[in-house]
Amino acid sequence: MSPSEIAEQLIDTKENVILLYAFNSTGKTRLSVAYKDATKKADGSHTGVYYNAFSEDLFAWNNDTANNEENIRLTITP
Repeated sequence: MSPSEIAEQLIDTKENVILLYAFNSTGKTRLSVAYKDATKKADGSHTGVYYNAFSEDLFAWNNDTANNEENIRLTITP
């Protein structure tokens, strides 16, 4: 799928907030730009996209190494 196709799927989803996590060099910025472009209105306004290093402190992986990675979870910090 292209970033534009993924952006269209995000637009069509019923959820109000979407958290995307991906490793470096996987296209997060390209997807953010595609989403911004797809939501741009005639007056130039668009749906907000938030991303930066601070976001990384808001969640953490529990790789469940004690159980051979059988229950990997993403924990979101309130």
